[in-house]
Amino acid sequence: MAEYTVGIDNATLNGTIALATHLSQDTIWLPPGTYNLTSEIDCEHPSGWTYPVLIRGTDPNNRPVLNGASVGGTRGVNCGLGYPGGSSGTLTFKDVIIEQFNSKTQGVVYNPSAVVCFNNVLFRDCDSECIRWFFGSATRQATADKVKFLRTGIGFRCSGTSSYITVKNCDGYFNLNKEAVIGGVGSFHNCSFSINSNSGSITALDCQNATNMSIRNRGSAASYAIYCPGGTYKNCNTSGTFTNQAWGTINGGSHIFSTNPLFTDEANGDFTPQTGSPLINAGFTDVSVTTDINGTARPQGANYDIGSVEKVSSTTVTSVTPVDIDTLTVNLLASIATDASASNAANFTVTPTTGAAVSVASAANNANPMSYITLQTSVHTNGATYNLAWTGVTGLTNGNTNYVAVASMPEISSATMTGKRVIRVVFSRPMLDNAALVNTANYSITPSTSISSVVRVNATTVDVTVGNEIKNASPSIAVSGPTDLASNAVNDSQSFSNTYAWISSITVVSDNSIRVNFSNATFNYLNPQVTDEANYVIARSGTITGVALSVQEVIPNVNGTYVTLILDKEQTTGQVYSITISNVDEIQ
Repeated sequence: MAEYTVGIDNATLNGTIALATHLSQDTIWLPPGTYNLTSEIDCEHPSGWTYPVLIRGTDPNNRPVLNGASVGGTRGVNCGLGYPGGSSGTLTFKDVIIEQFNSKTQGVVYNPSAVVCFNNVLFRDCDSECIRWFFGSATRQATADKVKFLRTGIGFRCSGTSSYITVKNCDGYFNLNKEAVIGGVGSFHNCSFSINSNSGSITALDCQNATNMSIRNRGSAASYAIYCPGGTYKNCNTSGTFTNQAWGTINGGSHIFSTNPLFTDEANGDFTPQTGSPLINAGFTDVSVTTDINGTARPQGANYDIGSVEKVSSTTVTSVTPVDIDTLTVNLLASIATDASASNAANFTVTPTTGAAVSVASAANNANPMSYITLQTSVHTNGATYNLAWTGVTGLTNGNTNYVAVASMPEISSATMTGKRVIRVVFSRPMLDNAALVNTANYSITPSTSISSVVRVNATTVDVTVGNEIKNASPSIAVSGPTDLASNAVNDSQSFSNTYAWISSITVVSDNSIRVNFSNATFNYLNPQVTDEANYVIARSGTITGVALSVQEVIPNVNGTYVTLILDKEQTTGQVYSITISNVDEIQ
């Protein structure tokens, strides 16, 4: 089995599908983003058979979007005719969003006879049938689990009495004057479908067996809510206008016909039963359905709930995970529907036991229903113990829990020479403004160079001034001792580029001339600073007192690697001289 990760374009996606093998189920990974498709997704081998591949998003919480607004033709996905030689492979879509495939007379997903499965898939804003010919066989059963239809045409059109299909935890808000499901076969469990029918000939759900289903008509007329000829239905709910509530054999249980299910916001895809909904605890214990469309375990109460969403009236925090120095993940026992209270930072308080004070800057729930909350905070102290308390979050029982901070240490983000002897150091986070921050003993240069001062520029930046030349093209600076606002100490080093030339040697050319050679960089020989005699000072040292010298003329070589200095007098034999160069931008 091979795995592929594809970029966000139509040609790459279809090309990768064409690489897939018929012998095993290859996986095609789609990173988050929007795939603006320009042609149908072709899962049909040139021979007519279907590629048995798994096409899935890399992140189920940030699903890639397959956008078909620019796709012409009569279908969005072509699935082919099945499998050669009894292959056991299945074409599967998982963790993706499929949207804006319109005017597709053969359906968004066209499937003449292949086995196609869907898991955690959202069909959104498609005016066509979403899955046309949902087909399964005795050896390769087709399944749909956690599939949502939002403002679409028909959800499933099943393919006849020979199909073997199972549909669980799906829901749909269907805009058109159409059915939710067409077909005489298939087993449907814990789904919620809301149609908009104004025709007395339309049946909402046409299937073989129905368990824990909620069927609603927002329109003025429809025939059957649930139609199971030759099959059974059990513990179902209907609401809205239907000529007949159900047809088929009642398989025990109790039904709630012609009763509003009290969905939270079905128009936007939220089929969570509100408090007081007749769906709560009214379902049959169906061992084949262990979670709901959001992954919440069933049951949450005394019995299963009818429909796609299991109502969780409240849940608790299982743990707090420190992600970084300023980020916490608050993990919940079960997914719950929530509101703006989950993203209100004021509902969360962090109290230190041993570390620095921490405030909560922002809060964000991962989804709705939510399974965790992310908190952005001020900086924690590494290894310190804190207590997180929460109150006023809808669906979350008030409480508190302890955690130990796992904080990364502050680092040097960058080091840059901003002057011939000045290195600007930028730290990864704000640093405590104290004596340690500007203590020269806490800074060192390699190769060894004296440091004369450290000056704070702002909360994250200092300027380090060295006492003499840095004679290396790629020196480094090390910092150890200064701390961030939570007392986490920096212990880091960073190399930086030295773009300045320095004196490498001095050669006596004649009694009244010397050559000064430079390393590391070349200077512009036309720079007037280079040829200004006042920028060169010659001093005497040692026991012999020779004549004082001054520079009368500076002659640079055109390559910018040395200058020749013409002196005003002859040099005294045995006298030790030194030279200082200043005010030349390119030379230290």
